[in-house]
Amino acid sequence: MLSKESCAAVLNAGSNLRVSGLPTSDLVELARIARQRGVRLEIKCGLSPDSMVEIAEAGGENVLMDVSDYA
Repeated sequence: MLSKESCAAVLNAGSNLRVSGLPTSDLVELARIARQRGVRLEIKCGLSPDSMVEIAEAGGENVLMDVSDYA
């Protein structure tokens, strides 16, 4: 798994990124970067609904959450 810093570097370089397994606070920060850079951040979710809302608010339309495995 990549670190938050590595993921941020990829987003800042202008590339889209798919991530999973990072804490909510890191995902919120990455979502903000994705929004600022105009790139897409895709998240494989296993998060609480509150966490998903927090991330969505930070990243707006630049965040895609895959909830297909959400139980």
